[in-house]
Amino acid sequence: MDSSKKQGQKSRPLRPHEDNAHPTKKRRVISASEKRAAMLKRMLQHNNNGSNTPAASSTTPLKKEQKTNNSDSSNDSSSDDEDNIPLTQRRALKQQRQKQQQALSPMRDIEQTIATNKLESPLRKMKIAQSPSPQISVPKIPLQTKKPPPSSQSKESSLDSMEIDGSPPPKLFGPKRKAPPRIRSLSPEPSTQKEQRQEKDQDSFDKRGEVILEKLSAFVDSVLEQLDQMDDDSNKKYEILTQDDPPLLQPTIMQKFTSLVLRAVHYRVIEKMDLNKLAQMIRSMEQHCLQAMELEVISEYAKVREKKASYDIIHKSLDRIVNGLEAAAMVVDIYAVCKIDKQYLPESLVLTCMQFIRYQLDNTIYPLIDLNGFEEDVTSLNNDARAFLRYVESTSSAKYHVSRMLPLATHFFRHVSTLLSTEGLDDHGIIVLCYIAMGAFFHDYTENNHSCLVESSGAGDTMINPFEQMKMSALDVLHLLFSRYPNHRKWILSEILTSLNSLTTMDRTVKRYRLRDNTKIHVMSALLMQLVQCCTVTSDIEDHRQWIRKWEIKYQKAKKEDDSAQIQELQQKIAQKTTPFWKAGVTAATESATYLLEYLVSKCKSRKRESYSVAEYRAILESTMHDILLVLGKPEWPAAELLLQVFSVILTSKLHSKKSDLYLKSLAIDWLGIIASRIKTGINRVSGQSTTLTPKWVYKLYEILPSDVNRETPAHVIDLLHQCHLKMYEYFDQPNDTALQFYMCAWGSSYATCWSKSTQKNDEWGTEIQDALQVNMGRTFYLSVMNSRYPDELVSESSFEIPELNWTEFSLLSELLASRNTLYKSFNTFLAEIMECFHSEVATYRTKAVRAIRHITLDVPEILDEARIRVPIIQRIHDSSPSVRDSTVEVLARYLGRQTDVPRKLYDVVSTRVMDTAINVRKRVIKLLRDLYYKCSNEKLKVDIASKLMLRISDSEVGISELAVKMSQDVLFAPFHDIDQDENDYFGSSYDNAPKARKIRIKQLTKIIIDTVARMEGGKTTALSQIVQKTVDTNNEKSQHFKNSLVAIHSFIKVRPDLLRETQVTSLQPYLSVSEQDDWQLARYVLNIYEDVLPRIKYHDPDLIVMVERVLIQLVGSSPLDVTPSTISCLCVIIDRISHRYGILVRILGSCIVKLRGIKKTIQEKNTLDRPATNVTKLLIICGLLCQYFDFDNKRKEDPVNIKGLDKITEETIESTVFELLFWYGDKHSYIDNTLVRLAAIQSLGYFFMRYPTWITTGQCLDLMDDTFEHGSIIMQTRFMKMYHEFLSSEENRLAKNEEEAGASLYTKEINIDILLGNTADFAELGVNGSLMQRYLKKILECSISDSSELRYAAYEVISVIMHQGLAHPVLCMPAVFAAETSPDSGLRHKAYYLHRFAHDKYGTLLYTHFPQYFAKAYQYQKLHAGHAANGFRMGGGDTKFDALFSLSFSIIKQKKKPKMDFLVALLKPFKFDLKDTITDEIDVYYLRFLADNIITLDLTQSDEVLLLLYHISRIQATSCADLVAYIQFMKKNRSGNDTIDHAAVKSAIAMFILLRIKASLKDLYGISDSDIAAFNPNEQVKIRALTKHLETGFIVEWHEELQYFQENELNETTAMDAYDQFELLAMATTEEEDEDEDEDLYV
Repeated sequence: MDSSKKQGQKSRPLRPHEDNAHPTKKRRVISASEKRAAMLKRMLQHNNNGSNTPAASSTTPLKKEQKTNNSDSSNDSSSDDEDNIPLTQRRALKQQRQKQQQALSPMRDIEQTIATNKLESPLRKMKIAQSPSPQISVPKIPLQTKKPPPSSQSKESSLDSMEIDGSPPPKLFGPKRKAPPRIRSLSPEPSTQKEQRQEKDQDSFDKRGEVILEKLSAFVDSVLEQLDQMDDDSNKKYEILTQDDPPLLQPTIMQKFTSLVLRAVHYRVIEKMDLNKLAQMIRSMEQHCLQAMELEVISEYAKVREKKASYDIIHKSLDRIVNGLEAAAMVVDIYAVCKIDKQYLPESLVLTCMQFIRYQLDNTIYPLIDLNGFEEDVTSLNNDARAFLRYVESTSSAKYHVSRMLPLATHFFRHVSTLLSTEGLDDHGIIVLCYIAMGAFFHDYTENNHSCLVESSGAGDTMINPFEQMKMSALDVLHLLFSRYPNHRKWILSEILTSLNSLTTMDRTVKRYRLRDNTKIHVMSALLMQLVQCCTVTSDIEDHRQWIRKWEIKYQKAKKEDDSAQIQELQQKIAQKTTPFWKAGVTAATESATYLLEYLVSKCKSRKRESYSVAEYRAILESTMHDILLVLGKPEWPAAELLLQVFSVILTSKLHSKKSDLYLKSLAIDWLGIIASRIKTGINRVSGQSTTLTPKWVYKLYEILPSDVNRETPAHVIDLLHQCHLKMYEYFDQPNDTALQFYMCAWGSSYATCWSKSTQKNDEWGTEIQDALQVNMGRTFYLSVMNSRYPDELVSESSFEIPELNWTEFSLLSELLASRNTLYKSFNTFLAEIMECFHSEVATYRTKAVRAIRHITLDVPEILDEARIRVPIIQRIHDSSPSVRDSTVEVLARYLGRQTDVPRKLYDVVSTRVMDTAINVRKRVIKLLRDLYYKCSNEKLKVDIASKLMLRISDSEVGISELAVKMSQDVLFAPFHDIDQDENDYFGSSYDNAPKARKIRIKQLTKIIIDTVARMEGGKTTALSQIVQKTVDTNNEKSQHFKNSLVAIHSFIKVRPDLLRETQVTSLQPYLSVSEQDDWQLARYVLNIYEDVLPRIKYHDPDLIVMVERVLIQLVGSSPLDVTPSTISCLCVIIDRISHRYGILVRILGSCIVKLRGIKKTIQEKNTLDRPATNVTKLLIICGLLCQYFDFDNKRKEDPVNIKGLDKITEETIESTVFELLFWYGDKHSYIDNTLVRLAAIQSLGYFFMRYPTWITTGQCLDLMDDTFEHGSIIMQTRFMKMYHEFLSSEENRLAKNEEEAGASLYTKEINIDILLGNTADFAELGVNGSLMQRYLKKILECSISDSSELRYAAYEVISVIMHQGLAHPVLCMPAVFAAETSPDSGLRHKAYYLHRFAHDKYGTLLYTHFPQYFAKAYQYQKLHAGHAANGFRMGGGDTKFDALFSLSFSIIKQKKKPKMDFLVALLKPFKFDLKDTITDEIDVYYLRFLADNIITLDLTQSDEVLLLLYHISRIQATSCADLVAYIQFMKKNRSGNDTIDHAAVKSAIAMFILLRIKASLKDLYGISDSDIAAFNPNEQVKIRALTKHLETGFIVEWHEELQYFQENELNETTAMDAYDQFELLAMATTEEEDEDEDEDLYV
């Protein structure tokens, strides 16, 4: 308020003629006498006749609005039930309901009449109930003396009214035929009753109009009179004005005025009103918008809260804003329905209202909408809005005002829609309105926003959300703008697309636009599809109507004169007229669809500078396409087919392009598969081939209608096609529906295309077909232009009857008609494009192609029955990429699942993949084999499946092993559980006493188990005892089948030794008597069974034990070396735990020692062996094994009587005696065959050390091992490595057993005091493993990169045990593990990978402190295979053509960020050197080349990885490269012919060339610019984005082609100069590129 005004003096209200915006508009000045004479009479009459009307109108607007909302909500809730009612009955019900509502509400007549000219959008059919508002427009019907009542014209078109009046339409071409029932019935009443009712109601209609006119005039004069009195006395208070400064009209006054104006419009008496007075009232209402234009209530609240002032100003501001919103809606409503001349109202009136609405939306409504559910943050930009909202929620009056904002904005949008339908706007108004409507779509609320602004009313499906209502109204406005103003379409669509990534809520899963079948899509998808559909609506439709009316007159005349030539000419004219008409509409829609999709696709490229928005646009594209795919075939969305057709064309072009992005090509393959699957499903649905129930008439139509109209198509089939079009036309209630117009344009375009072909080849196409096409073109043109059914003369009879349809059946008909279009006929084309990608060099494309076929088979599995598809899929199972093989197996699994039996050839191909190197492939094949086992009936096939499953139990991957165990249990032992579920209990009964059927079943299952040579542990079912009995009793032949049976028996009894009975033990004894060499394998199986079973049997037959001991004693001497360990171990176990006849072992040991002493003496005397070396090795092995499996010295203490024979052998301990003897044979000697004997002695020492581990650390043993590793042969070192491995493994088992026993004794409270006090030798044995490995770890690591592959493998096994047992620091072992991960041997490589993963999980980042050592070790290992030419990559077995040698290691390291970054930085560390201080030998260019290959071929997937490498390369380039360039240029200038080659400079140049080449490759592969590198800072938190490598380019650097040095592998004058030149060129080129990027950035 102005400070100069006196206190208490109220400001005078702004008069309409005093508005600054309209200074030239002035009211006519009326004298006081005229006012008193004219107004007094009217005021008295007004007060007597309608004194209650203002009060009622002013006090109940909100209740009326809520009542209307509820009524519409109830109508919408029943729409689902009406979908299944035939259309004609549904319309009759609708008209009956409208009559009932008209009887209840007199305002219904006004609303229905005014809404006649409103263009209804199919988006209004949404399930979200929308609150109706008084949308009123003046009907364009001249005032007549007699008018029909409004109820009779609320749903009629102009042509329908013409028919009612009795004037028949002119006859068109063709003979008169029997007309079918009307598509749109006007009313269920007879026309005669309508005419009587119209004449009866005519007088009352006129009288009511006069009454309304009189009320309106009196009310306007009264208000203007009071406003005039305000000029004389501004301090007086008036009820019609608010208390604002300046005063404005009360909202109740504006509401009553608007209501009276709308009634006057309805009764067609508004033209009799003084338009000057109406304009004054409207301009007075406009003052609400002008005075509240720039109110920012949120900012005002922040200031008030900061100053802690009164909040009254906030309530006043809210009141003014709400009044302004209401005034804007009413002003636009009145402006739309009243044809007031522009001389009375300014042109900027509507623009003022729109600007006010936009300002309040942007500054008040949207900030409150965008609030999320998180707590207040001091750094947040919307804290003021959050605080304001909390205040509003706590204050009832403020909450009431805020809750009214969105409904009022919704009313404004609806009234603007009416304005667009009747009047239209200028270009400036269109732009402003477009931005207002678009704003609603780029703001969204979260589920956590429960403010009063978006508080929904109702429940369930009838829930009404105010913001969604406003958004739907804004959508209708955009729809109208797009359809009525073609010149503005391009920029509107462009503006929408460019703003997509600015959505305040990017959750595309929140879909609130409900369709007729209760599914939902995103509202943005609905908007884009609706805009495309609007493109077929032309702005010159009235010109076409005038043309067709003239044409009708000419045609009627020709028909009357029976002029066939003229009729034919007119038919050709209308055909020629329609062709460009349809073509223009289809072209416009196609152009918009193409622009829309190409824009979205272009924003999804991987290598873009604005890559921060790539992920958002990709989500938008995929969500939009899924929504389009969802509505494909639904009658309301015909544009979905066009969009998918255009999208498929774009995708195909991306596939054929050589410069396409990796993501775009992958997207193309994926979506071609998705679209192909959908259209094939639709074709099956309408052709009756799907599992869903298809009405008979649908698939009959599918058989009759042609896929293409050609010269062989009968004319009656073309008429039948048009009959289907008419049935679809019947679906739409509004003739100007954009979906209907789109259908008409598409149908007409297809007719026009066929007609054009027929005219070009007149000799081939018959005249009958041409006439049929011309007639149908005319019919369709008439339906489209006139918005009415064509005359009866054009109706043709058809023998095919289409029944009354509900919504579901209309959807079927829509899909049936679409199946004749280009998209649906492209199924085979899409398949061909997908299958063409099978042969791509990029594994990603091959994987995507197979997955696309998999997606199709999910919905249409029968396509695999076609050989042209199945055979290429089968070929992909041998692909080099694991992903391709995995997807292929999945596809073939679906095919095999549909077969009644398993094809053997296909099974052979698939089952071999159970040995695949990829984990995911093996896992999928294992699951597939389990499914095939139950499907196949061939016993041999079952055996093969079971054997393959059992084979995978020993898989190195734990997950695979566990899965194989589970699958093996399912196929082998689950059937026994079924047998045990029968009614009779046969537990424990013998196989012979079992029923016959049970025997047969057990025999079948047992045979499978035996044949598969089962190796699993378990099998706890009651049928297992019968399996073992049957196995032993029925297999007495020495065959391979019996060997497998023994293995199966051993698997069972290892867990359940009670399964083997005494008689069965006896029956196995004969197999220990070996007569042939092949029998030793059987004997070993029996020995293993005896060793595991006999000690665990409670009661033994003494004779049996004696017999077994006798046989074993014989075997000790006669068995070969590979069976001797089993024999000795079995004999020791039986004697130690069962018979206790220790003398047997003493005699065997004594015999061996005596013989070895004799041989030793002979060697010492004669320096030669007096017997074969094999005999000596056998004696040595027996001694070592006896000491391993039996503790002689301990038994001498415990039972000296039974073991007194040891005194005859030696008085010393057995362990010292045997050790000295074995060590002597293991030491160096010069006799013949000493190597073989030494190897046997070392092996025996290994057995000995397993019992007595402390002996391995004696000085003698350490000296022997030191000498062997220093000067010994490879074979001796390998033997020691194997001994270490066996020793460490046995020690681990022994210590684990001791811990288990200690735990058991602790549980039973039996505590050994000696152990507790530490007085035991056991503690001396605990550190043997660690001390031994600490001493020889360096030697073991050296052996791991030996030239001998056998030594390398043996050393690596030792390293694996060391890391698992923690015997050495893991960092010391990691170089060997890292090197083994680069091995060309896949077996060793995968062992190293699993060991690395174990260490990574156990030790974490502790492993990664010495990366340079790891790299050097790997390079040293690679030089063993390839020398200096070692590459840093191998041929890819994965998804890329080449894999980095460090790829396995990096796949584990990158799981944690810090090790990953350290790894990448360490790769570049060797390139950092100072030219002045560097020695020539320090620069190994071959090593640098090895690292460069690894860097380029590493699979980097995140932006920070690539940018970190490029960042450090740029830093090196800025220092070392710049100095080196200057030095080389100086050297070239001052160089003479006698100067020697500067080796350091040359190697530095080569090193820097390699570095710059790495930089160029990374930039090209990942699309990184120099500005991105400059903006990157590794010490700052940056947004990480996903990157994809451009695999189609050859990213492998051929170094021998780049530098001559790598060709000749020699440093000379030529190679040196070449290195200088190549480095300088690359350095200069890199600098120029950086300068260009900087200039481009400045320009941008």
